[in-house]
Amino acid sequence: MSIRGVWQLKNLRLSFCKIGGSSRGIRELILAPIEQFKKDNPQLNVEIRNRNGHHPYVRGEYLTGYTKTISVRNKSVKEIMEVIKFLRSSNGGKSFLWTRVK
Repeated sequence: MSIRGVWQLKNLRLSFCKIGGSSRGIRELILAPIEQFKKDNPQLNVEIRNRNGHHPYVRGEYLTGYTKTISVRNKSVKEIMEVIKFLRSSNGGKSFLWTRVK
């Protein structure tokens, strides 16, 4: 999200395991779709990090100093892209979960 024309997300870190089954979606994402995302968002620093033996996650670091980490364990490429777009469109504040009162 941009506030007054300034994008709030400054760094995006994709962390995954090269051999783990829960990282399959993020490994497929790294092959092609993430390159197009980098071209579409030149203001964003995308870091791809290998962590063997750990489950995959996506971490966003904002100008406010706040970070959001979301696990993408056993998710498809489409679901991971939704998580990345969610982080990009967030403003760097704390996330709230809204529930309905029955």
